[in-house]
Amino acid sequence: MIGLVLVSHSAALAEGVRQIAEGMTQGRVPIAAAGGIDDPENPVGTDALQVLAAVEAVYSDDGVIILMDLGSALLSAETALDFLGEARRARVFLCDAPLVEGAVAAAVQAGIGSPIEVVLAEARGALTAKQQHLAPSPSASAAASLSAPPTEKVSTLRLPLIVPNRLGLHARPAARLVALVGQYDAAVTLRKSERCVSAGSITAVMLLDARQGDPLEFSAEGDGAAAVLDAIGRLALDNFGDQDDDGSPAADPAASPAPLNDPTGRALVGISASSGLAVGRLYPLNEARPTIPRAQIASGDDEGEIARLAAAVEAAAQALEALIRRSNGTEAAIFQAHRLMLHDAVLLGTAREGITGARLSAEAAWWDAIEATAERCRQSDNVYLQTRASDVIDVGRRVLHLLTPYTPVLSDVPSGCILAASDLTPSEVAQIDPQQAAGIVLRYGGATAHAAIIARGLGIPMLVGISALNDLGEGRIVVLDGDAGCLILDPTPPQIDAARRTMEERRAHAARLREASRQPAITPDGRRIEVAANIGAPSDAARAFALGAEGVGVFRTELLMMNRAAPPDEEEQVRLYTTAAQAMPGHLIIVRTFDIGGDKPVPYIDIPPEQNPFLGYRGARVWLDQPALWGPQMRAICRASADHPIGVMFPMIGTLEELDHARELLLRVQGQLAAESIAFNAAMPVGVMIEVPAAVTMIAPLVERVDFVSLGTNDLTQYLLAADRGNARVSHLAAHTQPALLRAIRQVVEAAHARGRWVGVCGEMAGDPHLTPVLLGLGVDELSMNAPAIPEIKAVIRRTDYAQAQTLAAHLLTLASAEQVEAALTG
Repeated sequence: MIGLVLVSHSAALAEGVRQIAEGMTQGRVPIAAAGGIDDPENPVGTDALQVLAAVEAVYSDDGVIILMDLGSALLSAETALDFLGEARRARVFLCDAPLVEGAVAAAVQAGIGSPIEVVLAEARGALTAKQQHLAPSPSASAAASLSAPPTEKVSTLRLPLIVPNRLGLHARPAARLVALVGQYDAAVTLRKSERCVSAGSITAVMLLDARQGDPLEFSAEGDGAAAVLDAIGRLALDNFGDQDDDGSPAADPAASPAPLNDPTGRALVGISASSGLAVGRLYPLNEARPTIPRAQIASGDDEGEIARLAAAVEAAAQALEALIRRSNGTEAAIFQAHRLMLHDAVLLGTAREGITGARLSAEAAWWDAIEATAERCRQSDNVYLQTRASDVIDVGRRVLHLLTPYTPVLSDVPSGCILAASDLTPSEVAQIDPQQAAGIVLRYGGATAHAAIIARGLGIPMLVGISALNDLGEGRIVVLDGDAGCLILDPTPPQIDAARRTMEERRAHAARLREASRQPAITPDGRRIEVAANIGAPSDAARAFALGAEGVGVFRTELLMMNRAAPPDEEEQVRLYTTAAQAMPGHLIIVRTFDIGGDKPVPYIDIPPEQNPFLGYRGARVWLDQPALWGPQMRAICRASADHPIGVMFPMIGTLEELDHARELLLRVQGQLAAESIAFNAAMPVGVMIEVPAAVTMIAPLVERVDFVSLGTNDLTQYLLAADRGNARVSHLAAHTQPALLRAIRQVVEAAHARGRWVGVCGEMAGDPHLTPVLLGLGVDELSMNAPAIPEIKAVIRRTDYAQAQTLAAHLLTLASAEQVEAALTG
């Protein structure tokens, strides 16, 4: 059956036409709508990859017909065809019929089994009936011809103008121009001197190197030619959207900008992700990229490589959409420009030619196209355009890292350096040797992201949100203040001396706390709280034990899955869990099953791009669905429990059915081991993470099925408040002082204690000394945290009266806002 694809700038319009056409055929003809773009604030537009997905959804060897509304719809459809293999591309036809009438006519003809030539002809003639019905009478037509002077058809309209922008048509104004052009039914070109480029290609517009004062000429053809040139003229009068442009001479963009909030120009303010001070030289990791296979692909593999590239581009675009939603002003504009670069027809066409012509892999073809574009930027004599090469490379890396997942080697870096990067994954941070790297500074990221959590576990000071990081350069001396959340550039000798004195004082204080850390944490009125460690590897257990850990509250086993091509097998896992247990003889080691997804992707587990990954396929949902994961891991945990006190804990449990399924798998594995005469602890403690609000509301029946529960306060807080902790616009809502969270903790404690189960906290809240009295007063039995926090938390417990903590918690539960809770704690 012939399939139809309807491409429109409006998702609602495309879907409406689909419904009309489908109604004519009672659903017999496969019809897919590809309308709008995934941008809630600016949803009007077209997306080539959305068109590609629609074609794939309705494709058959009978053929596919694509009908479009106007302007960039045609460009997006043509770009989508570029990503199809030659065999399929030959069976896909772009039809110049009107969208609504053409879709209905084509659907009817396709529904009765007509060949594709007939369907196309019927669609193209769909306006005939309307034209005949509305045709003016001969007399009216004659009158019109007498009264109107003869006109000459103008095929091309032109608009000359002078570039008003102080920095010329750089990435952001170029992005605005391209987005504007795509809204009109017109082919628009842009000429500077002898060079003429398509105004619909962001890379072509950028590389035209149009500077302030340069004369340009826009040419447009098509029904929307006059309208689009008028809109371009208005955009130019508005400095192409550069509202901060005052027309003054351009400054050297390569110079490091002084931060707006620091009149001295020597400090940049970010977000503290891991406390501490560090002095060192910046060591950028921006040039890291995976090894790219250069061998030619086999004949016939080009279709698969094109599909891989298309999927990676789409995933990168979704990641950029998330960044755009989390960003404000200039940052959002930069990411919008990056998103346009991803869909640039010239760039994608060059990459596709590398696959089909030079028989390169998707990685090699894409990177060659990126490097060629970036090199043209670098070779420009325009300093600002030279700096835009980094934008091209940034876009290229996003796709490249999706095509070839990799982890840069971070364990061998210059001693005492401050690592600088756009972002780091949890597995990358886990590689860093705290004896080598003195600190970490990131352009993106969040204070409660897993990468930040691991940095705190390693005791490495870390700042995120330093937007000017790319402009700072390598080797620059800085002071990283993880407490104040600032990065001091080019510090004076007195500033360096003051920082080093403070660092020494803190080391001395930490040494005093460590001396007492091996003693139990008992309040003055006799309440003992177990203090455990969060670990990600067996080596962490020994370090935590030396700092006073009384067990492991959560072994983050997903970190064992990263930086490798396949998950650890059963035997390796037995060794890992046993080694951790041997580092803490006699203490309970709680092994959390693989908790992947969200911001912890694993390259060899297929998790398709999701709109809301933190609400999607992650945690127990992945683990329960993958026998290759739960089988070897559950066997290894059970085997290790034979000789050591080991428990198992399931993450992201939201329903009783999920927990019952997990327990059934445990019983199944134990039955297998018994049949094989392999030893295990049949009474191994079983627990569950409480991090989904549904688990709180179902806590009473849930705790009847387990031996303990552990509150994952990071996820629980963001899910309770519907506030993404990595989103700067709403992260303030995801505070551990929110009354909703405190009441949820109390609800869990009361239900668990009523059934004789103990309650732990293993989120970041457990390691916050400011909140330790609150958790004690709410009745938790165990606190599990990153190892460096253990000595101080134990010291706080020893000086906190349990009865007073209960009184404090009871008062906090009556308050109505996080601000009131904060005031009560600090007042």
